[in-house]
Amino acid sequence: MKKINLSLTTLFVTATVVLAGCSDPKQITPVKTETPAVEKNIPQVAPKVEKSIQSEEFTHQVKGKISGYDFDSYKVAGKKGQLLTLTLNTNGDAEAFLFGYDDYVYGQSYTLPETKEYEVRIVQPRNSARKGKTADYDLTIQVK
Repeated sequence: MKKINLSLTTLFVTATVVLAGCSDPKQITPVKTETPAVEKNIPQVAPKVEKSIQSEEFTHQVKGKISGYDFDSYKVAGKKGQLLTLTLNTNGDAEAFLFGYDDYVYGQSYTLPETKEYEVRIVQPRNSARKGKTADYDLTIQVK
């Protein structure tokens, strides 16, 4: 019997925007597409919008908008021992978190445990997402 491993990312339509020299906000163009729900009564899995932010030390600001179960994803290159700080201003219920790291606490600087690419996600709580609410946001990502 052959075992098939499917990752969650295979369910997403991925658009990548590389943010090099992020001083011009016109360089950032998120692309979102719609993915039909697989089955009735199961929330639609939103497409993933990825943007890469790569630098030794930086502060980067980005504006975005999420709706329903959509989320935005930002890839951030960091080195072991650097501090990551996220600041999110929103008119809705958007939340920012470091994907895959349960010990990350929003609003506090987080010491990166290893040198690698990290993923910052902007999402809405389930209650807002299931109602199809929309949230505009301003995100500041700082790595020192």
